[in-house]
Amino acid sequence: MCDATITDYNSVLYHASMQRIAVYGSKPCSRKSIETLGSLQLCKVHARMAREGLVDENGRVARKADIDNVRRYPKNFPGGLYDWVRKLANDDPT
Repeated sequence: MCDATITDYNSVLYHASMQRIAVYGSKPCSRKSIETLGSLQLCKVHARMAREGLVDENGRVARKADIDNVRRYPKNFPGGLYDWVRKLANDDPT
């Protein structure tokens, strides 16, 4: 199984006719792990997101709003939110 944890998971708590009350929680990814990055076993999707800088070194995936901002404004986030994958590959000398 993939080691990624989706932290912005929307689980619906209660439905009413004119409102929807939702509770945000976290859940583990249910996909099969394919790649190893550092100490994490990740599926194809979360490995790609980790290379984009959207998964931290503990496996937590960034929130949906943060993912949208990084992809919409790449000049403001040149390496994404997390740079641990680039440091593993020695692409970043710092």
